[in-house]
Amino acid sequence: MEVFISKTRNEPFYLHVSLDALKHRPYRSPKFVDSSADTRSTNFTDALREIDEFVGVMTKALKDSELIDKTLVVFAAQSTALASHYEGGSNSPFTGATGDSTEGGVRVPGIISCPGINFGGNARSKQLINFADLHATALSMLGFTPRDCEEPKCIKEGMNLTESLVTGNTTGHRDLITIFRGRTLMAFRKGRYKVHLMSRSSFVPGQFLDNLTSYQLRNTSDLPVLFDVVADPGERFFIGEGFEMTWSRYTGVLPELREEEEYISEHVHLSGGLLNECNVAWREWSPTGCLDLELCVPTTRQDKVRLCNLPEWTGLGV
Repeated sequence: MEVFISKTRNEPFYLHVSLDALKHRPYRSPKFVDSSADTRSTNFTDALREIDEFVGVMTKALKDSELIDKTLVVFAAQSTALASHYEGGSNSPFTGATGDSTEGGVRVPGIISCPGINFGGNARSKQLINFADLHATALSMLGFTPRDCEEPKCIKEGMNLTESLVTGNTTGHRDLITIFRGRTLMAFRKGRYKVHLMSRSSFVPGQFLDNLTSYQLRNTSDLPVLFDVVADPGERFFIGEGFEMTWSRYTGVLPELREEEEYISEHVHLSGGLLNECNVAWREWSPTGCLDLELCVPTTRQDKVRLCNLPEWTGLGV
């Protein structure tokens, strides 16, 4: 990585580094075993020390190459924590885990840094952003002109969010996020409201919400499950659901949310075996240290892609 940064210092570059030491059950290199003995001394804290050193090495390489002031660095989680491995972290206070359409399955933190950019004191933002937005926003922040989205709400492409992140002015900021599993629209978020049309959960122990956390796929599109995830980010309290005080709020916002659902259906046309978990070739996972933890996933190749027979993954039904 240091060599790459040094060799490309005189031309624009894009470097994506994927760190999976904290994904699933944490692992660390031999050098970092018991490196966190002064704190908790767990696999997780050891791996965290290793990642922290890695970030330090990258930052030093940018400084040594005199690129630190004009390089946009984004540090973000690739996904949320699993339901089955608490040693790998927690999604609290959110409900759910990796793969769920609840906030615990989709919401991750992120840090954006570039000393050469004046963020105008806007050090913290709770605005909606997806990973596709990072590309368009990074291009804009670094002086390039990203192309406009094909449709106004940018639900299929990245949206340039430079103005809202730098100035804090959220006019024109993304306010619609879609959540698909395969070709099935499971949920979407519009501003402060989160709408669940379909639900299927990995069922984190101790979490149970009727019509939301279930091993069985549930279709709630006729009467969608609705949350205010600004006031209730943990998705614990339904809006409506027989409660007279919130029923008027439910019926008041539902027509607008139905319009957003129609917009998504009109502009997003999916085909093919997306999220095809039955094709196990992509599951190879053999990083350093996985043998010690007995977590290595061997490579299995198949001549033909085998489609799943589970309707929630394919969106095909049975």
